[in-house]
Amino acid sequence: MNLFFTESVKYLEKNFEYSKYKLDRFCDGELYLKLETDVKNREVFVITNTMAPSDNILELTFLLDALTRQNAKINLFFTYFGYSRQDRINEEGEALSAEVISRILRLFDINKIFILHPHSDKLSYYLNFKPIIPFSIFAELAKNFDFIVSPDKGGAALVKKIAELSNTKFFSLTKKRIDHDNVAFIEGSENVSGKRILIIDDMITTGSTIIKSAELLYKNGASIVDVAATHGVFCSGAIEKLENSSINKIYVTDSIKQNQIPDKFEVISIAPIIEKEIYRYNSYRIT
Repeated sequence: MNLFFTESVKYLEKNFEYSKYKLDRFCDGELYLKLETDVKNREVFVITNTMAPSDNILELTFLLDALTRQNAKINLFFTYFGYSRQDRINEEGEALSAEVISRILRLFDINKIFILHPHSDKLSYYLNFKPIIPFSIFAELAKNFDFIVSPDKGGAALVKKIAELSNTKFFSLTKKRIDHDNVAFIEGSENVSGKRILIIDDMITTGSTIIKSAELLYKNGASIVDVAATHGVFCSGAIEKLENSSINKIYVTDSIKQNQIPDKFEVISIAPIIEKEIYRYNSYRIT
């Protein structure tokens, strides 16, 4: 079994034995890719992250092509599946970007696809994959809190499962969303006075939702509000907003590389999750 890490997840290589390929750029900006490991007729795992910039998607498709030409049996592990939030048409004239990326992937004969905590509930309409939810990470954190909370009803099933694993109480807040980045109001009904609260979500983008959630919980008497999310996207000044917010501590995984973030943030490695899934896949394949 050979492992390849694309440029977007090179920081994870140190945890594994891996194979190499050359990625270069011509003077006109075009990417050039060439395998440096012989994988002819071998099975491979490609670990990748297709978050912007779009070079990450191009690199992945070129790598898949090179592996296909070696008749390799290809498995894909996405630490973050970029464009998954664009999974439906909201206004006439929009591109269905999640379906487009999935269609590109379907051009290749991929044996199995794993996606770490996919945001979209519609992505499975476009692509056959196994979702990997980091329940073990969340459950271990949840043991230190009185309640775990979903910032919206969409995450209710997630926090319910984590509550069962950690023997912790849970509930969900409700919200009204104005657009992709703005929330009009959030409300909840549980008695949280004097309680330690952990808000759990799949990703943090602008931070607006969880900041408003934390403010509501503090307003209702919560003593401590922490946040845990799988994907720290952190755009539109999110890190600064979160640093200056009332949230006590923020936990994210390194599904997306995090550089120079404040002490309020703690980054948890997903290397054990990747290793576990590859081991589990190999064990199943052998049996």
